[in-house]
Amino acid sequence: MNEQVIDSTEDVTEEVDVEGLLFDPLEESTGAAVVGEYDLVSTPNDFNVLTIKNFLDTGAVKVPRYQRNFVWDRARASKLIESLILGLPVPQVFLYEEARNSFQIIDGQQRLMSIYFFLVGRFPRKTAKPRLREFWGQQGGIPPHILSDDGLFESFRLHLPSPQNGPSNPLHGLKYDTLEERQIQLGMRTLRNIVIKQVNPDGRGAVYEIFNRLNTTGVNLTAQEIRMSLADSAFMEQIVEFNMDPVWRQLFGVATPDPRLRDIEVLLRAFAMADESDEYRPSMVRFLDRYADRTRLFKQEQIRPRRMALERFLEDTRHVDRAAFLISERFSVPIFEAIFAAYAQECEKGGQPTLRDDVLARLKVDPEFVDATETHTTDTKNILQRVAVARAYLRGEK
Repeated sequence: MNEQVIDSTEDVTEEVDVEGLLFDPLEESTGAAVVGEYDLVSTPNDFNVLTIKNFLDTGAVKVPRYQRNFVWDRARASKLIESLILGLPVPQVFLYEEARNSFQIIDGQQRLMSIYFFLVGRFPRKTAKPRLREFWGQQGGIPPHILSDDGLFESFRLHLPSPQNGPSNPLHGLKYDTLEERQIQLGMRTLRNIVIKQVNPDGRGAVYEIFNRLNTTGVNLTAQEIRMSLADSAFMEQIVEFNMDPVWRQLFGVATPDPRLRDIEVLLRAFAMADESDEYRPSMVRFLDRYADRTRLFKQEQIRPRRMALERFLEDTRHVDRAAFLISERFSVPIFEAIFAAYAQECEKGGQPTLRDDVLARLKVDPEFVDATETHTTDTKNILQRVAVARAYLRGEK
């Protein structure tokens, strides 16, 4: 296999332009699907600050481990705390009710985490922010031994400097423990929470639409970041684990995982095509949303064969030239997804698919395959065509 791989720096603030290294023309379908009507129940609740912290500590309100990083700096978080102390209006938070006493944040993560960090008296250092996903507990807040690590967190003192020649802000430099009488005042302040539950149709399609529409300012969430937030599951965890595999990283062409989760999306898309290519209808975004939501219910006996198929596939790719998966020196998502889907489908039927340089070289120049992988790649016809052609080659029929 070609050993060339694009490396990235160890500095977590530096990112490789992953999108620029991929061939994946999605312009013809992204966001094109018609959205149906939903029957929702929306309930307003005014939770006070202490209740919000308790919800986060106990896991009643979940901060999905793969939601966007905490990006607020101490100055912005301090302004929120100041607003609460002074009784000024604060934007409402949206929660999705998954089950009784179990809520997922749709919009408001930065505000809720700022409150949490102030009440525990610790603020994440810049280099620790991308790692918060690792620290946030499955059942609740960040463990005390992590919060006490001075290499990861610093004391959270309010950063409210005064304007030039202006009077000093009496809250500047205070911690939660030094607020004195204002501590009770802050604890009793309320934040409006809108709790949403989908009644009809079955499923959770509405929450994806709501999440996408609410998160339209600042640093937009990618479609995969939204999926990881709303469809976190044992299967997603398995994909995250695969995303660290050195053979996959070599094949994908970037040494370290993408902070915006594009590499994880490529793996999810490959599994979705292997499982449901016959059911695909545009848009690709909605197709992957629905598939991700269904995988939340996967048991280990459903995950196991999928894991084995990818393990076997990656082992076979060690012996072939990576160029088979490239178009114009870029990793081709349509080619990869078609070959993997064909491979996994053959494995499921008990076949012995073959990954060899000569087979992949002939597949890559097959006119039908080329037509289906280089233009209008998310049209239903082209997806079915390229998976079918790939299966014929892997079965030795061409």
